[in-house]
Amino acid sequence: MIEAVLFDLGDTLLDFDPLPRRELFHSAAQATYEHLKAKGCQLPSFEKYYSMHIAAVRWEYIWATIRGREVDSFNALQRWCQKNNYPSDPESVKELIWIWYQPVIPRSTVAPDVIPALQQLQADGLRLGLVSNTLLPGCVLDRHLEMVGLKDLLPVRIYSSEVTYRKPKSVIFQAALDKIDLPPSACAFVGDLVKTDIKGARRMGMTTILRKTPKKQNTRLADHIVEKIGDIPDLIRRLRGDRIAAFASASK
Repeated sequence: MIEAVLFDLGDTLLDFDPLPRRELFHSAAQATYEHLKAKGCQLPSFEKYYSMHIAAVRWEYIWATIRGREVDSFNALQRWCQKNNYPSDPESVKELIWIWYQPVIPRSTVAPDVIPALQQLQADGLRLGLVSNTLLPGCVLDRHLEMVGLKDLLPVRIYSSEVTYRKPKSVIFQAALDKIDLPPSACAFVGDLVKTDIKGARRMGMTTILRKTPKKQNTRLADHIVEKIGDIPDLIRRLRGDRIAAFASASK
């Protein structure tokens, strides 16, 4: 019987507008530059500061790709701060990386049905969690989730930046299963991407639920498809009812 539901984050629980990456990166770089200047740091020109960050991000991405791992942006930024004699204690780095992330926040939304759906799942006795592919550290995404009212509804939160492996790798799913303390057969996984969310969770033995999107994908790989997150409580109730009925029938 399903006892837990795990979710992807981006474009599943949290919807993002199309992100003009270069524009957002430039805006974030300006904000971090002013933040460090206010701290009394000795800085090069903004143009040099910006180009240094571009080069550092490219290198971290290439090195992570070569190793088949996720970028650990917190440690990367901390090393960069140490190298340039900027404040590099954990709290200073957390604040700096939060400033880097802030331009993304206005471009994200939580659909009106998401919080009520999660609350209903909890009321039905289900454990909830999150498994997200992200180069951002958990402290940043946790802060965003708290802002939009999702953090307390997702007590188990697993980020690839901290596990260092991305979905569909089994290790990131296993980290969530270990933390939620359930076998995969007792968990459903909800995501928007077949190649990472559905394939990975399916290989682990979870019930897979695809949140339908305009993306062209092989949706037949998903056990179930929903139009919106608000459809999930009724689906889980039906699945739990079917399992109970099947168990009762087999016991006769």
